Amino acid sequence: MNKEKLRILYEGCTDKYAAAKEFGSTYQSMYNLLYREGTTCKVDLLERIAAYFRVPVSHFFDDAQEINAVATGNNISGNNNAVGNVTMGDNSAVLQERITMLEKLLEEKERTIKILMESRK
Repeated sequence: MNKEKLRILYEGCTDKYAAAKEFGSTYQSMYNLLYREGTTCKVDLLERIAAYFRVPVSHFFDDAQEINAVATGNNISGNNNAVGNVTMGDNSAVLQERITMLEKLLEEKERTIKILMESRK
């Protein structure tokens, strides 16, 4: 995980305490994650952080970096004892994820428009 990318987003928050609380953490835990060596981030926390900043989870990983991701409990760590290798391709994976998200949003808007149009009849 590229903690620098997370650090940039988090440090851009005007109220770091409220931001940490919003995605289910504390300011101290975020500080430890960002500035202390050896700290790991749980998958569910990383997902909530990504949702808060409106970026895909893959944003926090370097492109074209091979990540030996191991889910131990709910933790991800770069580890040579990995169960499976995950290769982050170029930006195509990020773009595809965004396209999929936008398609779902468009479908939802179309559905809402149909409901509103039918309710006017």
